[in-house]
Amino acid sequence: MLRNLARNTHKEDKSKNEQSDYINNDTEKYSLEGERYSSFYSINNWINTGNWDSKSFTTELRTHYDIIQLTPDQCFLRSLFWNLEQSYIDDGLPIALEKAYCGELTHDEVVTLISQIWNLKVNAINLPCEVDYAKMLAGFQKRLERIKSGELEDDVTSTEATFDQIEAGAKSLNELLGKTSYIIACYGNRSKLLNHLQNPQLYNGFIFQRHVFLELDDEMTSAIWNAYHGSSNRIKREIRTFLRQNSFFCKDVSTVCKDVSDEGNLNATKGNYNRLIELLNHDIEETSDGITKIIHCSLIEAINEQIRQVDSKIEEMQKRMPKNNHDGITQ
Repeated sequence: MLRNLARNTHKEDKSKNEQSDYINNDTEKYSLEGERYSSFYSINNWINTGNWDSKSFTTELRTHYDIIQLTPDQCFLRSLFWNLEQSYIDDGLPIALEKAYCGELTHDEVVTLISQIWNLKVNAINLPCEVDYAKMLAGFQKRLERIKSGELEDDVTSTEATFDQIEAGAKSLNELLGKTSYIIACYGNRSKLLNHLQNPQLYNGFIFQRHVFLELDDEMTSAIWNAYHGSSNRIKREIRTFLRQNSFFCKDVSTVCKDVSDEGNLNATKGNYNRLIELLNHDIEETSDGITKIIHCSLIEAINEQIRQVDSKIEEMQKRMPKNNHDGITQ
């Protein structure tokens, strides 16, 4: 009986060790390289991080297995580099470039395009046309404006091309591509905030404690002031807490010193902070509500602290880059 117990205990320990080994090494087993390689980014991401994106999986599944007639530019953009045919390059690249110039390519397609171009040039393969990265940047900026307005949606599965896989001329475009997922998230938060402030009596600042914004723009400032000014002292205190806890500055937390909000965004935020202070000071003179005056003064103090933080960030940015190299992300 003791012998059987020891044997069973050994089996259980072995099973636990195997399970532990499986859990500890799942990232290695399901990496994007090696014999267990899967070309499905969504599946690799799900296994390694636990984040499931059904839209990305459906798109990838259709890309791999749908029996459809691909256009020349799709053949060029959807093929691995070493699977490209010369006809894909000759016929597809010019079309893909024209679409990029017009802002018709998705974020991920632009990432693929600049990587494919780099690979073609590194391998001394002649391109059928010239590449204008400035026009590509202008085209994607145009597309980004449509995304911000809600006219378009753009799923972002990749982030940006690695810097050793692009040409120097594509650097500014690549940096914007790296920020795009954050910009889209910030505008989603902005839209939710504006909708929420339309009924300030239901406002709950806790909803927005973990949200980030690119900047405090004119429309947001007007919505915040209208909700604040026309509400009870309880709601005023909620909105004061929201303004105190949000710096309206977005940073890419996955990298060091990579700001998504830029100096232009910070200056816009500072200008609207000062606008709120002017409105508050004017209302202090007009109102006869003693509690409201105290809340106003407390909010002015909180905003002045935020302005000091904005000034500090602007000074830090100016130290890191030449003054003539500030590319603004406009709202």
